[in-house]
Amino acid sequence: MEALDKIIIMAAEDIQDIVNGRRDISFATVYNRQYTCVLYGYGDKLYSVIKSAIRRIALSRNREQFHSTLYVIESVSTFLENIFLPRHELPSILEYAEDVWDRPVSIRWRKVCNVVRKLPFIKKMRMLFDEARLRPGCSGMLECQMHFRIAAELN
Repeated sequence: MEALDKIIIMAAEDIQDIVNGRRDISFATVYNRQYTCVLYGYGDKLYSVIKSAIRRIALSRNREQFHSTLYVIESVSTFLENIFLPRHELPSILEYAEDVWDRPVSIRWRKVCNVVRKLPFIKKMRMLFDEARLRPGCSGMLECQMHFRIAAELN
């Protein structure tokens, strides 16, 4: 029993490595661990680990990264996908992933992540405008205004 618990822990670590972008792990090793988990009745635990990983990546990745990570997870989970999930009438990994991706909370959280990634850029740009505004006689601000008008006329 203890050996099987170690295998489910290692399978969870494999999924975490895939989520973290590690691509040098052996497909055969990951597949074999998942196969063993499903074969010895740990398919439900393995499925919950995969669902948890999908929920995490749906909150923070763009669509392309999400699908590439999902493809790897789905590839190593074929035995789970083909044997365990249909037998227990559970949604496939792809169906679950699309459901999680389309949830309103996931959409809102991805928007927040995009804003947070852009905050340093916004602060940097604001600093430039503050510097222009604080020049003597607002000469920097007038310069910015002229530049903006010229750029607007070109478009």
